[in-house]
Amino acid sequence: MVGAVRAVAVCGFGWIVLSLAVLVFGLLDLTAVGKTWTVVQTVPVGVFAVLQAGFGPGC
Repeated sequence: MVGAVRAVAVCGFGWIVLSLAVLVFGLLDLTAVGKTWTVVQTVPVGVFAVLQAGFGPGC
């Protein structure tokens, strides 16, 4: 079970990297709101990924 949770965490980290790559390299034609929303979404995804990976408080 721990391996599956860590796999989900790796996917979360990958999602963050790919989302930021889309912004940096302009891979999608996003509006300002779309760019802002993409950045804002990385925060909760990152928090969950850290917690799932076992790096959070109490882990």
